[in-house]
Amino acid sequence: MLIGRELEECGITTPAAIGAVVSMLAAEAASLFTRHQGREGDVAQHQAAAVRLGLLVSGMAGKAE
Repeated sequence: MLIGRELEECGITTPAAIGAVVSMLAAEAASLFTRHQGREGDVAQHQAAAVRLGLLVSGMAGKAE
């Protein structure tokens, strides 16, 4: 997953750090990014997290500047 890779490359690996970066509670962020089965609203949360990380979403290629 692109978001997970980006977080790792930035050294953001703990649930608390991930939560802080994507503006979520630590447990909520950890659950979102380790879930094996998606739930309603997951796509929107992943897109919001990608935007906060400066990643392009929904048909856009590359990383935002």
